[in-house]
Amino acid sequence: MCFIGIPIYQCPFHLFDLQARFFCKYLTGAKSLPSPEEMRADTEKMMENHWAKGYTKKQTHFLGPEQQSYYDDLAATADIEPIAPLFSKIWTEALGRLFGDFQNYRKDRYKIIDNESYVRP
Repeated sequence: MCFIGIPIYQCPFHLFDLQARFFCKYLTGAKSLPSPEEMRADTEKMMENHWAKGYTKKQTHFLGPEQQSYYDDLAATADIEPIAPLFSKIWTEALGRLFGDFQNYRKDRYKIIDNESYVRP
């Protein structure tokens, strides 16, 4: 069983795609799951890092500024194509625009130049 899209404050559709591709690698047998002990230890380490950054239990599934490292970790673990950091950069700017200019941020358009750069004309 797989739960897709649980984390919050992230690029939703890119996350859904990455998590689905991650799950498919294990579902098809292309990758093997680690032992339950290894998975538990990995989860504990991840949560300790999360708490050390000041997040509360209510923010357990909060990614925000940590989203790109989460994406990179999933992609590396399953040997799948990662999400380009460009999308996290656009998301971060768009979120800032949401809080900075609530009445107009929806009019923003982003033009992707290449895998690492974009402009907001």
